[in-house]
Amino acid sequence: MLTVKGYPIEMEVDGYMAMFRDPSTGDTPKSYPAPTMSACKSIFNAIAALINPQTKIDDASLYPYKVEICRPILYTSTTFNSHSPAGKQSTKNKKGATQTFCSSLLNVCYKIYGISFPRNENMGTAHYLQEKFIRRLKKGRCFSRPFLGIGEYFCDYYGPLRPETKVEPINEYIGVMPLLVFNDKGQYSPVFCSSATIERGVLNYAERIEKTERLIKVTWPI
Repeated sequence: MLTVKGYPIEMEVDGYMAMFRDPSTGDTPKSYPAPTMSACKSIFNAIAALINPQTKIDDASLYPYKVEICRPILYTSTTFNSHSPAGKQSTKNKKGATQTFCSSLLNVCYKIYGISFPRNENMGTAHYLQEKFIRRLKKGRCFSRPFLGIGEYFCDYYGPLRPETKVEPINEYIGVMPLLVFNDKGQYSPVFCSSATIERGVLNYAERIEKTERLIKVTWPI
């Protein structure tokens, strides 16, 4: 379990296509119907992050606790070139380019909610990161262009919540879904949720959320 207290952040993204790969679908991957927690975390970090160059660990971190689905869930078939070691063995092409077929999401839009919290006892770093995130988001700036699951699918829009965007009342049981794939040191250390569910268009990554006037306290099963 991870329980932290920090400052709330929020943003909206949309794009023509998205791919949040379900590892259980094997060689013909299919996307989850909603973004994973790690995908939303990477979008946050693409906007703003506080990295200590000596330790390579965040002085303050941005973690998502829920996402709202704002368009109907639509799938489309897509093809990618794969450069895996298996491809190099199965083709005469030295570069090992083989085609991979998958099912991606089409015409997506999400509202993502998260928290800026410190890695130490200094709440000032979390407050600074929150202000930095909001400032960059309003100006349309980023460290790297945020993408929707995989690098080929960039966000067409990333910015503050738009009042005209409405949540779709979707109900869908997902089941097993990864929360985080890598730890704070960049090491492969996946953590899964066993019963992820979209309820009236909302997917919660956190088990408990407590809000005050300025701060927010969140508990994840990680």
